[in-house]
Amino acid sequence: ADGAHSAVRAHLLGDGAPRYAGYTSWRGVAPARAAPAVDPATESWGRGARFGIVPIGHGEIYWFACANAPPGGRDADVRAELAARFAAWHTPIGDLLAATPDDRIVRTDIGDRAPGRRWHQGRIVLLGDAAHAMTPNYGQGGAQAIED
Repeated sequence: ADGAHSAVRAHLLGDGAPRYAGYTSWRGVAPARAAPAVDPATESWGRGARFGIVPIGHGEIYWFACANAPPGGRDADVRAELAARFAAWHTPIGDLLAATPDDRIVRTDIGDRAPGRRWHQGRIVLLGDAAHAMTPNYGQGGAQAIED
């Protein structure tokens, strides 16, 4: 259960890196005061992009942004680049981005894996994303790990 880039899977199956899905994501946690009226969770769609907002309690809001992009991208100023990318989007997206500290924003290229031919060898068993990583829009990663 060591993730989509599993070292254990590489040793067991030797089948290479995950397949790039054609988009990247940014995830962050902002103080709820940046968007006090958010309830319940929402997801907004635009051309080649999505933005989700999820109140998580304890005075915080989790958000995610996805956009079609080449793999391996880097942000010189992550909040400025996200603010520009989502400038025309509705409130409270800009407020959430502005209120999120840089060190609470994570960028991740999205990928998946075809299920392996086998998930075990001796006392080694692959679980979750190590066995069958899928893109997060299915909402099944954690559920599949539990099912495994």
